Amino acid sequence: MDTELVAVPDAVNVTVDPTPAVDAVSNQAHCVGDASGAVTFASTFGVSGTSYSWTNDNTATGLAASGTGDISSFTTTNATSSALVSTITVTPSANGCNGAAITFTITVNPKPVIPISDV
Repeated sequence: MDTELVAVPDAVNVTVDPTPAVDAVSNQAHCVGDASGAVTFASTFGVSGTSYSWTNDNTATGLAASGTGDISSFTTTNATSSALVSTITVTPSANGCNGAAITFTITVNPKPVIPISDV
């Protein structure tokens, strides 16, 4: 009795999730006490269900240390005599995958100081 082996192909489904992305955000500059501009995150190459998380390296400007979603307008702060800069890093994620992070800055300039001199 001869036995002949016959190869039967298996069907394999492979799902490749697209990489989420986030569009570049313009830097902002404000005077202390001004309302910042709200920041709305988007992607030209939108992946359905993309969410955005962000971190801020300098909370002295009035922005929280981190958050998810868009950044609402906030009142800028600066208790120094020099400009303060926050660098915000935004990471997009969808379908369990993170996309490439982007960064932008928010600069808060101090109130001008008028020197007082004896005359």
